[in-house]
Amino acid sequence: MSDKDMEYLKNNVEFRNVPLMDGIYRKINTKALVGKCHNKLHKGYLTVELLRKHQCIEKNCVFIEKFEDYPFWKKYRNQQQQKLALKTAKKTKKQNEVRQQEQLREKMETLRIQAQKYADINGFPMIITRVAEINEQEYVINYVSAFRKNDWYEYLDVARLMSRYYGKKFTLKHLKLPDGEYAVIDEWLRFKQ
Repeated sequence: MSDKDMEYLKNNVEFRNVPLMDGIYRKINTKALVGKCHNKLHKGYLTVELLRKHQCIEKNCVFIEKFEDYPFWKKYRNQQQQKLALKTAKKTKKQNEVRQQEQLREKMETLRIQAQKYADINGFPMIITRVAEINEQEYVINYVSAFRKNDWYEYLDVARLMSRYYGKKFTLKHLKLPDGEYAVIDEWLRFKQ
């Protein structure tokens, strides 16, 4: 920016008669100027309107001399910083959500493995298919057994041992097939293949 252009801003000269890049001389508010274009095809001062019309920022035009200390550019830099901060915040939030989901999956898999160990120790003919969190204090242990009936009460020791070990409430739920019948181990193993 030339010293003369800086003087106008510092001395609070409200309006200036300048040649704009569209070839027209106009009386323009000094603070409305954003720079000068030095392209031989259309030399002149730039207003925000002309800057947008010619898409100078988007084109990353090398002919623009930005009046960095003028209000437009200060506002523009603030907006860019806010956009960047928002983008960074969204990215961080998404990364945190992914990390939390992964931690939850790992936690549920650990609970499933532990419940299966308790079932195996007790010799129960069942496969723990998954453990689901209802809330921070309550979990459901999904399973299939060798019998096509609601037999959760026969395996209640698994839920009790899990509750005692983790200090949370665990309930058992025998999985059902789409037709409403209770799933058995053979079907589950075929389904898993």
